[in-house]
Amino acid sequence: MSLWKSKTTNVSGTFTYLDAGAEQTIFTVIGVQRGFIDGIILDLNSITLDGLIRIYSRVDGTNYRLLVTHTYTVGVDPVGVFLDMKIPANVNFLVSYEESADEGAGRAIPYVYILSE
Repeated sequence: MSLWKSKTTNVSGTFTYLDAGAEQTIFTVIGVQRGFIDGIILDLNSITLDGLIRIYSRVDGTNYRLLVTHTYTVGVDPVGVFLDMKIPANVNFLVSYEESADEGAGRAIPYVYILSE
């Protein structure tokens, strides 16, 4: 009996959310990879105010369209946010964050996305 095994790679980085307010892109994936994005992990430990996490997909090669919005509530939600989704890695998508009010300083948001082939 043989079992099919997939190769999994974690792609990580840190985005600094500027104290400028408004929606800011945490990271973008350009669809040149094979496989799937199996999940996204954001470390929001440094965030002090509620906000919105959004995931967009580029549907026509130019325009991004909103796929998912996740509300993050400080003190209620865990600081490690796991977005469980399966996105084909051959499409372009981006993940953004928007604070509900001015944070007062820049904030680091470490992230990981899980790529499986």
